[in-house]
Order: sequence, then C-alpha cells, then structure tokens
Amino acid sequence: MEAQSAYRKLSLGTSGSATCGSRRILAMCLGMVALMARCVFPGEEDLTTPLIRTKRIIPLHFSHNLPGIPQEIPGIPGGYRGVTRRAKAGDGLEISAEIPEREGLGPGVFVDEVERFDAFKTLRSAAKTGGIDTYTRMLPRLRKLPDLTPRESALLVRAATDMNRWEEAMNIFDEAVRNGRTCTELFNTAISAQKLNLNWPLALSIFNRIPRHNLTRDTITYNTLTTVLSRSGQWVAAIRLVNTLINNIKHRGKISDSPRGKREILPDSITINAGIYAAKIGKNGPLAVKLLNDMPSWGISPNTVSYSTTISALRGPNAWLTALELLEDMKRSRVSRNVITYNSVMKTAAMAGKWEISLDLINEIKKEGLKPDSISFNTAIDACSEFGRVDVALKLMEGMKEYSVRPTTITYNTAISTCEKVADIETAQWLFDDMENNGLKRDTITYNAMISACEKARDWKRALELLSEMRRRGIRRVTTSYNGAISACQKAGQWQTALILLVDEMTKDGVVPNIISINSAISACATAGQWETALSLFRRAETLERSQKRGKSDTKSKRGGRDMFTYTTTIHALGQGGELDLAMEMFDELRKLYKERVSIVAYNVMAASCERKRHLQEGVRAAEIVAKALLEDKIRPEVYTCATLLAALGSDGDSKVVDSVQGMLKQLLETDDP
Repeated sequence: MEAQSAYRKLSLGTSGSATCGSRRILAMCLGMVALMARCVFPGEEDLTTPLIRTKRIIPLHFSHNLPGIPQEIPGIPGGYRGVTRRAKAGDGLEISAEIPEREGLGPGVFVDEVERFDAFKTLRSAAKTGGIDTYTRMLPRLRKLPDLTPRESALLVRAATDMNRWEEAMNIFDEAVRNGRTCTELFNTAISAQKLNLNWPLALSIFNRIPRHNLTRDTITYNTLTTVLSRSGQWVAAIRLVNTLINNIKHRGKISDSPRGKREILPDSITINAGIYAAKIGKNGPLAVKLLNDMPSWGISPNTVSYSTTISALRGPNAWLTALELLEDMKRSRVSRNVITYNSVMKTAAMAGKWEISLDLINEIKKEGLKPDSISFNTAIDACSEFGRVDVALKLMEGMKEYSVRPTTITYNTAISTCEKVADIETAQWLFDDMENNGLKRDTITYNAMISACEKARDWKRALELLSEMRRRGIRRVTTSYNGAISACQKAGQWQTALILLVDEMTKDGVVPNIISINSAISACATAGQWETALSLFRRAETLERSQKRGKSDTKSKRGGRDMFTYTTTIHALGQGGELDLAMEMFDELRKLYKERVSIVAYNVMAASCERKRHLQEGVRAAEIVAKALLEDKIRPEVYTCATLLAALGSDGDSKVVDSVQGMLKQLLETDDP
C-alpha cells in the first residue's frame, strides 16, 4: 500500500495535476517494484490491480497456491488447473507436473514462453533423476503439443534417452522428421541415443541423413558419433572421424560444401578427448599420447579428461613411467588433477608390480586436498596382491577408515587373492568371514579366491566345503571354481574325488570344463599311477579341442585345446604305469606339434620313463632316442635331464650317445647356472 500511495503522489502531485516526465518514469518504476513485491511476498489483502500479462496464449501450465490471488485470473480463460508438484519447500509456489486441458483452448495452454520452457526443463530433470511418474505423465502430453519446435522435439528425444528408452526416443525422432521439425540438435540427440544399445550402424545412418534435410553437421555431431563408434568397438572408424576434423584445421577459414555455406567444422577438446578414448578402446597407448601432445599445436588446451584418459590408455611394462611423466606435466601446466587421474596412474603402477608407487600416490592424493575413493585403495591392494604383501593390503584396508571409505566386495576379493598368493589360509578365512560382518555379499569371485587359497594350502576338504556352500547360497559355480577344487584334490592325492568333480558335478551344474580342469585331473591320475584313466582324459581333451574348432563349446576360456602340459602329464602317467611305447608315441607327437619349442620338462619326464625300464632293452633304446632328440632340437638340458638319461643308458647304451650326454652334463656342471 505504501508503494501504491507513493505512486499516486508522484503521478498526480499534491494538487492532482500531471507531473513532469522524470516523475512519471520514477512512478512507473515504483509501481513495478510494488507489483513484484506483491507477487513474491503476498500479503493478506486481495490483489485488485490487474496484472500485466501478454495477451498471446501459448502452451504451458503454471499453478500457484499464493494466498490472496485467485485461481481465476482475468484474461486467462479457465484459470489455472492441473495436478501440481511442489517446486521448492516453503515458498508457496508449485509447478505443474502435468499439462492440463483448458476450456476452449485444448491441451497444454501456457501463459508465456518462460513457463513453456520450464515444463520441458521439468521433464528433462525428471528423466535425469529417474522420476518415472513425472516422466510418464508429462512426455505424452508434451508430444501432443500442436506447435512443437525442432528444439523441443530434440529435448523430448534427450529425455527418453536419459530414461534409457531407446525405442521411444527413436519414435519421437522419426515423428519429428516426418513432420518437418528438424534441426541439427535433433539429429545429434538421435545419434546420442544409440549409446544405449551401441547401434553404431544406425548412428552412422542418422549422421549421413543430416545434409539431406538441408542441415549442417556441427562439432557436437562429430563428437557424439565418435563416442558411439568407440563404445561399440569401432575405434578405427572413430579415429578416422576425429582426423577429419583435425584436417580441417589446415583449411581453417575455407568455406565448406554444406548447403548453408558454413565454415569448416573444427575440433574442440571434446573431439580430441573422444579420439583419445577411441585409442584407449583399441589399446593403442602411443596414439593416445600423440593426440594429447599434439593438442597445443591445434590451439586446443588439454584438460583433466585429456590426461586421465591418456593415462588409462597406457599399456606395457614401462607404462607407469609415462603415466608419472604425464602427471608431472599436468602439474607444470597447472591442469587440475582429480581422483580419477591418480587412480589411472596407480593402475599402470599396479600392472607393473610397483606397489610402493601406489602407496605414494595415495599419500599424494591427500596432499592435493583430494579424498581417495574405494577404487584408489582397491588398485593399491591389487598391486600388493602380485607380491603377496598381505601386511600392506591389511594396512590399506585399515587406512580406508581414515578417509571414511567403506570397503567393497572388490576390496575383500583382492585382499583374499593376496592371501592366496602366499597360501595364507587363516587371514583369507578371516577376511572371508569379515565380509558378512560388514554386510557385504560374497560373489563368485570371492569363493573362487578362497578355493584357490585352499588349493595353495592343500586344504582340499575346505575347498569342497566352499564349493558346496556356493550351491546352497545360490551362487553360480563356474569353471574356475571347479578348477581350484580339482587342483586341491590333485595336490592332496585325491584323484577319485577330482574325477567326480570333473565328470559328475560339472555336468550337473552345466559347467563346461576347460583344459586346466582336465590337466589337473590327469595330473592327479598320474600321481596315483592311474595311466588308463589319464589316457582316457587325454582323449577327452582331444574331443574338447575338436568341438571348439567347430564352435560348439560353451566355455569362455581361451585355453580349450590340449597344450604342452596335457602331453607332459599324460606321458608322466604312462611312464609311471610302465607303458613306455605309448609314452614314446605321445612324445613324438608332441615334438611334431611344438618342434623346437618343446619344454625341457617333457624331456625330463620322458627320461624318467626310460630310466624305469633301464634294465630292459626297450628302456635303453628309448633313452637313446630321447638323447638324440635333445641334440637335434637344440634344447638346453638340465643336470637332471642328463643324469637321468645316463642312468637309463647304463653300460648298454650307444657309446656315441653316452659320450654326448656326458659332454652336456660336464658343460652344465662347469657353468655357474646349471
């Protein structure tokens, strides 16, 4: 009321006459302030002065619960109706989550363009946060708006994509194209939708359709398609697309052949980052480093994402050195580092077995004012795993409490694997039990790590208990689970139990054995002198190899066919059983397959088989063949090889062969590294 009184005094003066122009301008300003004050801070009085509103009615809906302001507003037919949601607690303002139908105006009539924009913004926000109820109410009504613009259609496609509704997104896109509501942004969002199902051919098709609609592709178009191609494994095509924009830098300012005569499309940091990511997918670390180093020459400054992605793309034994150099380069260039950057560096150090560097980096994260996350600690524990540093792994887990980082299932799995490396079954069991105490669910990897720890500790009974527990708890048992248990039985001399697991239990679970499963069972039979069973398993491995060549095997392991260990353990089993002729046949087959790459272990096993028959002529003859093969294949023998062959040859062996073996033995004994 004070503002209205001031307005009247300034407008009419004390005598009621008209005022000068400056006084009128001031009066108008005060009037507007009064109007705004009444809208933001409503009083108890009714608002009698009509609000100034546009006479143009456009689709949108706005609702309020402001006291003193009626829902029926003059000039707005039907007033404000609709189901509303609170926009901000305590402000007395609510925004509609649904587009109402107004009397005489059809669905979704709004007061002004700002409120129309807010409706689409509300839809997008609901899609991003997973607000399925708001999304399902608003999207169908917004799609029916008669005057949808191309950009609004693009917003609808993006909202459907955010809700992981690929088919709905494509339907909206197709509908917009049919109705001629096209713009570059619409096509960009349609390409981006292909990230949901990695449909790169469709993304490429949409990319190629853009010029047909008299539209020009922009940098975002190329960036989006590059990302889709990379995630789909088409990293070479993604790199080519990036190179297309890089080449445009050489022709900067040249008018392209686009219908609207736009200038050449130039790359930005997102483009190069997408190219670096493509190099990462292709495991091409040098290419990622080259793209990063060339960015300044293209007038593009590398950012945190550029460095972090490049570091994560590094591979090889010296990758950790390059990663540390890039980290120092970030410091010199004053590029901000985040936890992801440090985690990437730590991963390269872990792959190289540099667990000390991982610990230093965790301390550096703290000095940078950052907070390490579970991935940071998991990576450091993984680095310790290769060296069996159980003590360091446990200290790292204890250090997680300092940063309020909760250990995850991966944390415990990695720590248990660390115990497995040194057969520390007690600590592994403690960690295994502690998982449940902390409310973490054990998974297949957890049990596999525990079974492997039991295998190293030769605790075959505990391994079988864990395997049974997996079935009771409904945890999927895989080939690796059985391999650990079979190997535990093999080391404990339980060949019959190993066979039951391989033949019966794996079949019941529908788990396909791989060559590791069969090798462990053959080794168990060889130790027990069960040469017939070992030979039968060897034939089974042969069948498995043939089925894999025909593509009929369901096993995911790449080690499907017979390998050198299969032959060696079977030869050992035959030698143990006195079947020297069969052992020699298999040894000859092994030499034909691997030629000069035959392991010295195979010669040792064959020599031992001959030595068992040293009192018989066949043993001497076989020893001569093995000795000659050793010389022909130019295999460097061991002291055990020569000593065993000399024992097998005895006094009846060929003198030339005996002299050759003795010469090799003498040479080995004279060297520092026999």
